[in-house]
Amino acid sequence: MFPAFRTLLPTLLSHKARLGFALVMAFVSAANLGVGILGLVAVVRVVLEGSEDEVSPLVTQAREFDATLNGAIPDAWINAIPEDPFHSVVVVFVLLGALTLVGATANFLHAATSMTVSLRAVTDIRSRAFERLVRAPLGVAMSGHGADWLSRVVNDANALGRGFQALTNKAVAQITKGAAALVAAFLVEWRLALITMGVVPVIAFVIRKLAKRIRRASKAAMKGQGQLLGVATESMGGARVVKVHGTESIEAARFDERNEHVYRQHLRARMARALSSPLTELIVFTAVGILAMVGIRQILNGELSIDQLVGVLGALGIAGQSLKPLNTVVQDLTVAEAAAQRITELLDRPAEDRASGETLPRHAQSLTFDGVSFAYDGAEREALSGIDLDITAGEA
Repeated sequence: MFPAFRTLLPTLLSHKARLGFALVMAFVSAANLGVGILGLVAVVRVVLEGSEDEVSPLVTQAREFDATLNGAIPDAWINAIPEDPFHSVVVVFVLLGALTLVGATANFLHAATSMTVSLRAVTDIRSRAFERLVRAPLGVAMSGHGADWLSRVVNDANALGRGFQALTNKAVAQITKGAAALVAAFLVEWRLALITMGVVPVIAFVIRKLAKRIRRASKAAMKGQGQLLGVATESMGGARVVKVHGTESIEAARFDERNEHVYRQHLRARMARALSSPLTELIVFTAVGILAMVGIRQILNGELSIDQLVGVLGALGIAGQSLKPLNTVVQDLTVAEAAAQRITELLDRPAEDRASGETLPRHAQSLTFDGVSFAYDGAEREALSGIDLDITAGEA
């Protein structure tokens, strides 16, 4: 998937230190989210089970968990938990507030670092693409598609940059947070959480099918934008000729034709983009509804507690909300793949060979061209054919 995009990834991955730091910050932010979910589940349990005359359920849970770990938790930590239920809830909320601050800071550092790396990578690729363009044979610029090649350097590179940012920022952040929430759901009640795993292949299938349509339409739209730029450049570059001959309406009609073509290509991707999010929401809502019915049945049978059902549904809801933006990420990557295909076509073009040919000394008497012919690469006919010319020294 995304083969052309992957060929340009080494430029992004060359910034290993910064990417590593961004990844660590993403995991820190996600870990804080997972711990926060478990903390809220504990608060719900205190509210449902605790009373002023009893020891806080948090203390009981901590002791049971410590026994499971063979006394790995220091006694001082357990003794620091207030036995009063309300005071224990206050302590949990204070800790959650501190974790939220740490998570927000890590989230900011991840976003800022990943954006910096993405911008640097696309800047380097844009420079390479432009250098390859200016070193291409003159026939490339004279072929009438110069605006399209330039559009690849400028416009398509911007689309590629959005794909880089979607991968390093949105994708990493949302996947790590979704995974953390999912782990929390499994820790609360793994059997219910396991039921939701059945929707993952369905969502992946839907996204993949829609992504193919978006990629084809996006590539055609980018090509149309290059042609649109070419029409506009020709018209404005030859403004004097247009004014002299009074062909303003003709040039406007040419532009409108290309503009409508770009519009139609964007419409092709519109339906796939619009369907992606609602279909995913429908699948997730159906899965959560089934999960809720199963959970209620287990509660009525005495096999599940209310706080466990609330905790699982809450954690899975947060996981779903975290993974929902992946629809947009896939769409950005799909557009970036179309841009990467056009950019790699430029990067793969051979550069003009400046090393070939004989170096001639400066002439002192005359230059003679005897039957000289020349054709640009890809041209249908020769630019020069059978030229005979004598130039004596001093003539221009």
